[in-house]
Amino acid sequence: MQYCIIIKGPSAVGKTVVTRKLVKRLSQHQKMAVIPGDYLAHLVEQCNFTEEQLDLKYENMLLLIGNLLRHGYNLIINDLFRRVKDLDAVVAEVKKYVNVLLIFELTAPFEVLSQRNRSRDALDYINESRLRELQEICEGIHHINEVIVDTASHNIEETVDLILEKLTAFQKA
Repeated sequence: MQYCIIIKGPSAVGKTVVTRKLVKRLSQHQKMAVIPGDYLAHLVEQCNFTEEQLDLKYENMLLLIGNLLRHGYNLIINDLFRRVKDLDAVVAEVKKYVNVLLIFELTAPFEVLSQRNRSRDALDYINESRLRELQEICEGIHHINEVIVDTASHNIEETVDLILEKLTAFQKA
């Protein structure tokens, strides 16, 4: 049964690492594709996340979602989601093609995000005030069916196992 997993949350919460581990475990048995939201945003040189740039990012994301799901791929979408309307649009697009949609909000206290951020490569590092701003934005973007996972309380493997357990349960239902 075809599915889509959305992994969302602030910068430095572990979205990319969790996505990579999920893909490694799932792609051995099925067609998988990943849409990393940050990469789509940075297709535009000097992306400052203006409203116009965010609109373009999500227009492209919706096109990719439709194309990949029509071609039978299972999908993992990894994004921060700065606006409710973008998450709603992505959910609506996914639901045109699949019945199994799982949304996971990864969270962690700011102190944990800050510590993880300091250990990032220079290219991925975000200044502290911007990191706090992004965490606050994420705290306001929710979907009724999302599962919240505190990555300060669960290590990466536990988080991946939790997601896989939920996926298995939905596929059996």
